[in-house]
Amino acid sequence: MHKSLLMMVNTDEQTIEAALKENPDLGHDNIAVVFFVDEGLKRSQQMFADLNKHAVKPSPSLGALYDLRDESAELARYQAQHIKPFIGFTEMEKSNISSKSSKLFTLSSLKQANRALLSKGMKDGFSDEERTLSNEYWHAVFDATPEWQMIINKELSPSQFRQEYIHAHGVGLHALGSLGCALLTAKPNDWKETIKQLKNVDWRKSNPQWATRSMLHGRLSKASTNIMLTTNALKEALGLPLTPDERILENKYITKKEA
Repeated sequence: MHKSLLMMVNTDEQTIEAALKENPDLGHDNIAVVFFVDEGLKRSQQMFADLNKHAVKPSPSLGALYDLRDESAELARYQAQHIKPFIGFTEMEKSNISSKSSKLFTLSSLKQANRALLSKGMKDGFSDEERTLSNEYWHAVFDATPEWQMIINKELSPSQFRQEYIHAHGVGLHALGSLGCALLTAKPNDWKETIKQLKNVDWRKSNPQWATRSMLHGRLSKASTNIMLTTNALKEALGLPLTPDERILENKYITKKEA
């Protein structure tokens, strides 16, 4: 075996040994290994390039579906099966939904919305209290969102909903998660009463404010700026104050809009 490849194998062995010392339970896991006949350094280098060039990374939703260690993924999977409006309307494997799909949300979008709701960022791990709070929040949002109820009651088709409303998309779901984080912090005791004001929000894409807040070049965008601007509109609708960073972005948005 060539020296460079031998070093790679030794490094991998050391990494595995270190991981097992830190978490012995990993010893029960299986790792897929593919062996190739050594036909020389150039051949090995070309195979390395080919394998990495054509490697297909699984979609975020598929990763969340099978990742049993990620507690935020576990929470999203539970809600996709038990919490309205996610029951039966969550795409579990793909991270993009076609216009004709019967699904509304992706599992990865729900996972990210929960991270925003519970203010977890990139950290994993939820307490039982946080899981319960998340479930209660989305149930309350469902009760305050007539269009979501129309979907459940088959008064509005998923394809029409996605075509005409922004809260059928990742940017709207993520913004609702961010809104919930602010609401639960500002009004921990009476947030369920305040969330009812969502019924007054005009979620239609034809609403001019979404064209400049939730969209980029005429298309819905999940960029952090668009999510924050969408959240700002929801917070103002519910009478919640903006954070300093949100206020700075809002002022820039207003200035640009008036220019």
